[in-house]
Order: sequence, then structure tokens, then C-alpha cells
Amino acid sequence: MRAIRAFVGFFSFGVIAAGALFLALNYHFIFTSKDGVIIERKSELGFTDTLVNARDWGPLDYAANPRMGLIIIKHKIKR
Repeated sequence: MRAIRAFVGFFSFGVIAAGALFLALNYHFIFTSKDGVIIERKSELGFTDTLVNARDWGPLDYAANPRMGLIIIKHKIKR
């Protein structure tokens, strides 16, 4: 019985870890002060810009991160 519990726990952890890895590779999670969290699909696989805190961004931050700025602007235009 103990071995079955250990296997189920290990298997569950593996499924959760694989799901988190999939989300980190495929999606941007952009935290904004007005919209909450913007979730946008990445154009290419990778871990860059997975979590972005854009709560206090100013014009210089948008200029330094043009890809994230475009995603935020596109999302605001959709609404």
C-alpha cells in the first residue's frame, strides 16, 4: 500500500511539473496594474520573458522591452 501511495505521489508530481514546464515554454504571463494578468502565447519556444512584472512601467520600460510593450498594447486594443 505504501509503494502505491509513493508511486501515485511521484506520478502526480511529474504531471504537475510537466504542465508547469509546458506553460513556461509556451506562454508569457504579464502582470499589469490595471488588467491583472495578461496571458499571451509565445511566438517561439523558450524561457525568456515568461514572467514579466509591468505594473509600474513607464515609457523607457516599453522602449527597452518592445515585444512585451506590443503585447500589452495589443491586449488593451482588443478590449
